[in-house]
Amino acid sequence: ANAESDISILNNVVVGGNIEGSHYVGGVVGNVDTETNIPTRTAITIKIQGNYCSMSLVGDIVGGICGTVRGAICGYYCDRPAFVTDNLAENSIVANIGGGIVGIISDNYISSTSNGTRTAWHSESIKRNISKGHLNCRYNAGGVIGTLYMQNKNDQIVENNFSCLEIIKSLSSPAYRVTNYEFNEQENSALSSTVVISNGKEINVEDDGFNGTGYGLKTLMRKSTYSSQGFDFNEQWDIIEGESYPYNYSQSTPPIVESFYSGSKSCISGVSNEYGKIYVFVNNTLFESQIIDGKWNVN
Repeated sequence: ANAESDISILNNVVVGGNIEGSHYVGGVVGNVDTETNIPTRTAITIKIQGNYCSMSLVGDIVGGICGTVRGAICGYYCDRPAFVTDNLAENSIVANIGGGIVGIISDNYISSTSNGTRTAWHSESIKRNISKGHLNCRYNAGGVIGTLYMQNKNDQIVENNFSCLEIIKSLSSPAYRVTNYEFNEQENSALSSTVVISNGKEINVEDDGFNGTGYGLKTLMRKSTYSSQGFDFNEQWDIIEGESYPYNYSQSTPPIVESFYSGSKSCISGVSNEYGKIYVFVNNTLFESQIIDGKWNVN
């Protein structure tokens, strides 16, 4: 997304399916870049907000919402910030470097101006995002950001995000519930039961700036947990109290599971106030059920 106007906004997008790429792979956007091919002294803003992605993503650098993000403050002339906010990513990711929301926030670069060459600092804001699913990486793995190159903390805001992945795995590099840069642990949150495999070995994770504050599943299905972190439940988010994580208004209401039986045959059933079909994955096999009179059943 190379912006050409004063402000570019991508919001309320719902994406599903499969993507396999070679470099920058994102569930919604591959590369968010406010520097390349933009005239000097041009102030622009890019916003990726309120989107939902449920996909299988495979590539070198992969993010659940954005593969890479690079914003900038170019000298004294103009700001080019990039905002990734209020998104929900529920993906299966396989990558060399991967993040539940963003794969990489890239390093500083030098910007040439009429008054000489100045350093251009990054200006990114990654806030109020939720990541779910599985993250399987060869190198850096982060539940929110895979790799964060931090040059000036004052210009980068990573806060109020929730990393709720089931597993975060790195074969030969560190893995974190949030990212590789240490913020204050109160700034981001995580599912305490997430399995973290760092350098090929499962580790016990402590609450800290790399891993955020851990919460149990019941706490993460309460509206108050998120509203205290600035989530807007009037315009942007909704939740089925005690039954679901928050979801964006652009999504369908999640179905509710009422019963599950596993024996020689398995059965899962529930209710939904939507229309259409319910899909259930079991051992890599897809089963479906039509929603009839608000009820569904998969055998």
